[in-house]
Formats: sequence, structure tokens, C-alpha cells
Amino acid sequence: MIVLKLFALICTYLLCSVLGGDFISKIFGVKDLRTQGSGNIGATNAWRVAGRNMGIVTFLFDALKAFIPVYIISRYLGLGIGQLAMICAVCGHVFPIWRNFKGGRGVATMGASLMACIPALGIIMLCVWLLAFRYRRISSIASISSVVVVWLFSFLFYGSIQIFLAVSIISAIVLWRHRENIERIIEGREQPIK
Repeated sequence: MIVLKLFALICTYLLCSVLGGDFISKIFGVKDLRTQGSGNIGATNAWRVAGRNMGIVTFLFDALKAFIPVYIISRYLGLGIGQLAMICAVCGHVFPIWRNFKGGRGVATMGASLMACIPALGIIMLCVWLLAFRYRRISSIASISSVVVVWLFSFLFYGSIQIFLAVSIISAIVLWRHRENIERIIEGREQPIK
């Protein structure tokens, strides 16, 4: 059983190392997102560079690649392993082996992982993101806000140290990937999505 669990976690990491922005841009003939716009491979930059539809498809790809394995693992191998799978999914997206460990910011992957393993936190993250984005139209502010709120909820309303640790790890990774955005927000240079 241990070998099966390890295999499932490794497969989750490898699957989530396939970046939606890379995959979709090759299919639709869009230039490498790393050389366009913000240089990030995620849905926000895809939206800015190639339009709304490209952004939505990139988001869905990055969300589903995490949701499916984390859901299956949580359901059939247990929630504890599911929480480890959440970490593997986010690490795969942020540190992809196929891209020399330089990936996206991990927001869609984190949200989908939570939705698959701890649905209440996933729903909270989605709602906070949508409200913050509606108010400011700046994706990074919505992302940072939703991650911080989910982390606080995992601390205040869940009695499980394991859930808190798993959410803390993925939150820290996603916030670390937003460090440049945080600097631009502080300086007032972060641009809204038109």
C-alpha cells in the first residue's frame, strides 16, 4: 500500500508539472507566454496576451490537472494522502520538472486541489477570489487575498493540525511565487485586467 501511495503522489507531481499555458499555446499557436506580457505561464498572462478564451482554457487545464488526481487519491487512498497530493500538485505546477522547475504561480492548482480534498476551503477560496477580483480587477490581489483567507480559515475553523500544515505549505508556496506582485501592489504598479 505504501508503494501505491508513493506512486500516486509522484504521478500527481508529474501530471501537474504539465503547464496549461505551455500546452494550450502550442495547440492554438500562441507565442511562448514566457516571452509575452508578464512572462508568467498562468491564466492571467494567457488572458492578457491571447485573450479571454485562452485565459479561461488555461485556467481550466491547470485546475483540472490538479482536481482529478487529488480527488481520486483523497477518495480511494484517504484524506491524509489527499492532503499530501495537494502539496505535490502545487509543487508540480510551481516547480515543474519539465520546465527546469520554473512554473506558474499555482493559484488555480491550489484552488482545485482544495476543492477536491477539502471542498469547504476550496469554495471559500473561489468566493474570496471572485469578490476581490470583482472589486479591484487585479488578479494578484484576488489571489493573495483568497490564499490568506483560506489559510486563516484552516487555522481557525479546522481542528486538524494535518489540514493546517498542508494548507500552510501550499499557501506559503503560492504567496512566495507572488512576491514580485506584492512589491508591485505596494508600489501601486500592479495592472488590472481590462
